[in-house]
Amino acid sequence: MMKRIRIIVLLLLSVILLCACTDKPVVTTEAPTTTEAPVTTEPQSDEWSQSAKEAHKSVLLNMEPSDAMLGVAYLGYFDGTFEDALSYLEDLGVNEQFLFAMELKEDAFVDLAGGELYLLVPAYGVTLSVCEAVLDEESFTLEKGDAYYIATDAMPVLLSCNESEIISNVIITADDFNGNAFTYSPQISGADGSLVTIEGVLDITPYDELAIYYGFADGVDPIYCGEWFCEAADGDGNLKTMLLSLYPDGSAEYLYGIGNSEVEEIFGGDWYYDSDRDMILLDMVGGPPPQYDGVEFSDTEFYELKCGFKWDMDYRDDGTYLCLTHEEGDPILFGKNGAAFEFIQMPDAEEDVAEDLIGTWAIISEKSEVYLELFVDGKARFTATRDETVEKDIFGTWSAEGLTLYLDFAEDGERFGGEYGISFDGELLTLSILGNSDSFTEFMKENGYEQFMFNGVG
Repeated sequence: MMKRIRIIVLLLLSVILLCACTDKPVVTTEAPTTTEAPVTTEPQSDEWSQSAKEAHKSVLLNMEPSDAMLGVAYLGYFDGTFEDALSYLEDLGVNEQFLFAMELKEDAFVDLAGGELYLLVPAYGVTLSVCEAVLDEESFTLEKGDAYYIATDAMPVLLSCNESEIISNVIITADDFNGNAFTYSPQISGADGSLVTIEGVLDITPYDELAIYYGFADGVDPIYCGEWFCEAADGDGNLKTMLLSLYPDGSAEYLYGIGNSEVEEIFGGDWYYDSDRDMILLDMVGGPPPQYDGVEFSDTEFYELKCGFKWDMDYRDDGTYLCLTHEEGDPILFGKNGAAFEFIQMPDAEEDVAEDLIGTWAIISEKSEVYLELFVDGKARFTATRDETVEKDIFGTWSAEGLTLYLDFAEDGERFGGEYGISFDGELLTLSILGNSDSFTEFMKENGYEQFMFNGVG
C-alpha cells in the first residue's frame, strides 16, 4: 500500500515563533550552559567514501556565494532511531545528493523528540551548538537551555525535533572565527510549507526531489488533504462505510465495507486537482483484500479505479464536509454512477485536534480586531478592539476534547468563556457556541452571533 505520511493541515506560526525566529541574526557571546557535557563531533570525513566527500564539498561550495554559516535541509516527517533515519534517507531518494549523511556515525544524530527531520551542514570555521528550547511561561518566549551537541570542522548533523508543528523545541547557535553569531530554530512556514530561514542560514532542501514533501506535489491543493469518512447506500440499497484518504504527496487510499471492521475492497494510487475543469481525479488500483492489515495483494487481484468528481466544501457545526459528485469514470460504490457523497473530515485523534489549534487566530474587520491565541502549554490570551478602543485583553486557559474547545478567561474577578464546537480547515477555524457559553465581545453578543470564523495568522 502507499506509504502514509503525516499531513499538516494547519501549520500556523504563533507569536511565540516570531519571538524565536527573528528576521536578523541575534548576536550572542554566551557559551551554552549544560548540566552534562554535550557530545562534540570528531572529524569523520577521513572515513567517508570519496563520493560522500564530494557530495559534502558540493554542498559547502553552494553555500559560499551567500556567505551562509549554516545550510539546512528539511527532509520531511520522521520519528525513529538512527538506523531508521538512514533507511528513511535512502527511501527519500536524496541519498546521492546527501551521501555524506548516510555515512555519519550515530553520535551525529540528535533526537530531541519530534516529527521533523533536518540535515544541518555548518560552513568551515563555524561552531554549531544544538540546544534545548525552554518556554518561559511568563513571557511566552523561547530561551536557550542545555546544549546536547556541538559540531565543528563543517561536520553535518541529523536532527529530529519539533513535537509541535507550531513551536520548536530546539535552538541552534552558530558562531565563526570572525565574530559572527546567531541563534536559530528550524521550522516550516505555514504559508507554503517551505523552510523558515534567517540571515546566515541557507535553505538546501531539495524540494524538486522530495516526492513526499507536502505542498509541492503537482496538482495537489492542501485544502482537500485529510481522511474523509462517508456512509452511503450502494445500488442494492446496502449501507456502506467509505474512507477516502488524500495525502499531500499526491498519493491516495480508498476503502469501503460494512461498519468499521469488514473491508470489502481497498485501493491505492494517486489523486490530483484539475484546476481547468475544477475536478478532483482519482487514479487507483486495488480490489478485495484477503485481509485488511497492510497485506500485499497479487497482481491478478488488482483492477483499476479511475474517476472524477465535482466538489464542494461545507463548514458545519459538526465538522468540515467534502461533498463529491461523481462526474466521470468508474463509480466508487456499486450502482452509484453520478451520485453525490458527503464526506466528513476525520481528525487523526483527539490530541491531534488540540495540536492543530495551537497558534494565533484572528477576526479582522474594518472597525474591529479580535485575536485568540492558544499556547502549547494550555494558556490562552484573548484580545479585542473596536474603533481602536481595547475592549478586552485578558489571559486564561484552554483545552480541547474531540471537536469541542473549552475556554476559561478571567477579567476583574469575572469569568467568561465556555464550550465551543470546532470546525476547521487549513485556513479557517469556526467556533460555535454550545450551551450557555459566552460571546467573545459585547458587539457579538448584542448582534446575536453564535458562530465565529477565525483566520489563522501565520
